[in-house]
Amino acid sequence: MLHLRGEALRTPGVREALDGKIERLIDQLSLSLTNIELREKLENMALRDGLTGLYNRRFLDEMLEHDLAKLKRDSKHAALMLLDVDHFKRFNDTHGHQAGDEALRRVGATLASTVRASDVVCRYGGEEFLVFLPDCDLAEATAKAEKIRVAISATSLSIGGQVIPSVTASIGLAMFPEVGATRAQLIQTADRALYRAKGAGRNRVMTAEPIEPEPEYATAAAAK
Repeated sequence: MLHLRGEALRTPGVREALDGKIERLIDQLSLSLTNIELREKLENMALRDGLTGLYNRRFLDEMLEHDLAKLKRDSKHAALMLLDVDHFKRFNDTHGHQAGDEALRRVGATLASTVRASDVVCRYGGEEFLVFLPDCDLAEATAKAEKIRVAISATSLSIGGQVIPSVTASIGLAMFPEVGATRAQLIQTADRALYRAKGAGRNRVMTAEPIEPEPEYATAAAAK
């Protein structure tokens, strides 16, 4: 029986049919792999900012909810930085949008190269960036924020071989769970600290303070 099958495979018609099936199978496998790679690429693009290549706000919202819940279970601390490029509109108006885009790309690259592998850097929107540092205390986070601030101000910029002034950044720093136990609270307190940094002259780091309770809640708490 095996001898007869071997003889059949050696006939031109059977061999060509078999070769054709193998080729079709290979094509189908290649197409499947290509589709998987394309889907993964599209999914990755949906979570990345097109200009800087950093994670975008969509990824941030999903990631923070998950990571904060885990940190809470493990009774660990974390830090969230909200960073804004100083006088960015003026920079854009003076040097052009191409220079503005390059400045944002360089700020993003500086952030990515300065943080730890476990940290997450996102472009939060416009000229704002967000850095999340899990398992990090206040001293470490403050030192890291200052290192980022200095690195951004020291970054050289050029367009078409022409050197343009570097940018600076203001940073608001909020600690989990001390000043915020949820994603919304952390971002709110970091934003308030960022506002204070800008009000104090920009190009500096400010640490967030706990959110003041609503007047009704404060009155009830004081009565206990």
